[in-house]
Amino acid sequence: MKAELIAARFDSVYVASEDLDVSYSDLPQWWESSMSHGERGALELLDADARQAFFEQAELSRCVEPDGRLHWRPEVVYAMAVRSR
Repeated sequence: MKAELIAARFDSVYVASEDLDVSYSDLPQWWESSMSHGERGALELLDADARQAFFEQAELSRCVEPDGRLHWRPEVVYAMAVRSR
C-alpha cells in the first residue's frame, strides 16, 4: 500500500495494521451482520434448506468457539498520506 501511495505522488505516507476481534452471540447475529457486507451476494444464493445446512455445519466445525460466540478476526490495514501538489 505504501509503495502505491508513493507512486501516486503522496507524501508523508503512514501505513499500519491492526488485528480486530469482532464477536457475535450466535450464528443468526453473524448472518444479520453479514447481510450488510460484501458477502451478502453469496449468502443470498442459499435457500432455506441450504442456510440451515450451513448453520449446522458451522456449529459442527466449531466456528462457534468455547466461549459460545462466533469470532471474526480480520486484519485491518489503513494508511494516511498527504497529496503532493
